[in-house]
Amino acid sequence: MQAYVHDNYEYKALRTADGSPSLLMGEKQAFEMQAPEAMHNSAGALTESFYIYYENIRSAQEHHLRPSYLSVGLGLGYNEAIIACHALKENLNPLKLSILSFERDAFIRENYVNWLLQDAKKQKTKKEGSEQNKAEDFWGPIFTEVLQVVAKHMKMDWKSAKHLLKSMYNEGSFKIENDMLTYDWAGNKRKFTSILFDAFSKKSTPDVWSEEFITRFLQSAADEKCILTTYAATGSLNRALRNNHFTLVDRKGFQGKRESTWAERLELHDKTFL
Repeated sequence: MQAYVHDNYEYKALRTADGSPSLLMGEKQAFEMQAPEAMHNSAGALTESFYIYYENIRSAQEHHLRPSYLSVGLGLGYNEAIIACHALKENLNPLKLSILSFERDAFIRENYVNWLLQDAKKQKTKKEGSEQNKAEDFWGPIFTEVLQVVAKHMKMDWKSAKHLLKSMYNEGSFKIENDMLTYDWAGNKRKFTSILFDAFSKKSTPDVWSEEFITRFLQSAADEKCILTTYAATGSLNRALRNNHFTLVDRKGFQGKRESTWAERLELHDKTFL
C-alpha cells in the first residue's frame, strides 16, 4: 500500500472493492494503535460516490436547477470529477457552472491544486528525491486515477474533464476553501442548488454535524430550490433540514448501511435557470 508522511501525518492509498482508489489518513501513531477513518466505503469509492452524489447532480438538472454545486469534502476529487464529466456529457454551458469545494486538510488542497494546474506551470529543475517530487509522485497518480475511473464510468474523456475544472478554477467559478466552520457564511452571497455533503463522520468532525451549524449553513448556502445528499443519517441533520423546509426522502444507505440522506426543497418557486 502506497503511503506518504507529512509532518507526522500519514496518508495511505488503498484500493476499494470496485477497483477505485481511496485514502486512509491520520496521525502516524494512530495507524499503529487503531484503524484510522477511510474516506470511502471499502465496498467501492466510485460506486458509493455515484450512488450518493451523482443522483443528486442528475436530479438537480432534471428539476431545471441552475448548475451550482457545493462539495463538502474535496478529498480525492470524486464529486468534482463527476460534476465536470456530467457537465460535458449534458453539454451544460460552462459559463453557468459554479463549484465551491471545502477541504480542511491544507496538504490535500495544495496538492490537488498543484495537480490541477501542473501542465500550466513552468517546469523547474528539482532535485531527485526532493519533498516536492515525493508529494507529486504520491498525489498526482491518485488524483489522475480518480478522474480517469469517473470519466470511464461516464464514457467521457478525462483530459477534457480536467481541462474544464482547470479553466473553471482559473476563472474563479471553481473555488476550493478551507474549513467550512470558519468560512464567512454571514457574508456569503453564493447560493447552491446541489449540496454534496461528504464530510468525515460525526465522530471525526462533530462540529460540522451539529444542528446549530447545519442550520446556519443551510440558511446561508442553500438556494431556494436545493437538493442535499450525504452518506450519513443523523437526528441533528434531519432536524436542521426539516426546520429549513427540506423534505426528507427515504433512501437506503450504501452497501449495508441502513439509511443515507436525500433531502430536497423544490416547491418554493417555479423559476428555471437553464
